[in-house]
Amino acid sequence: QNLPLDTDKAIVSRSTSSNGPWSQLLIQTNPVTIGPYSIRLIDSTINDPYPYYYKLEAYRGSTLLVTYGPVELAPQ
Repeated sequence: QNLPLDTDKAIVSRSTSSNGPWSQLLIQTNPVTIGPYSIRLIDSTINDPYPYYYKLEAYRGSTLLVTYGPVELAPQ
């Protein structure tokens, strides 16, 4: 939701630091940019003893349009 209308690729990445390095978890091509849309990731590392940071990058071709995050998910 709220992706730029000309987004043709969304990449979700994660890191153990808010500054990276980042590992790609998901590449979604031609994501829905109008109306509600959800991307769900199953992460079995939620009980690791350190937090992970996640970000989503929206692209048009090779041009980065916007970055959402990083968002920290701390261990439970």
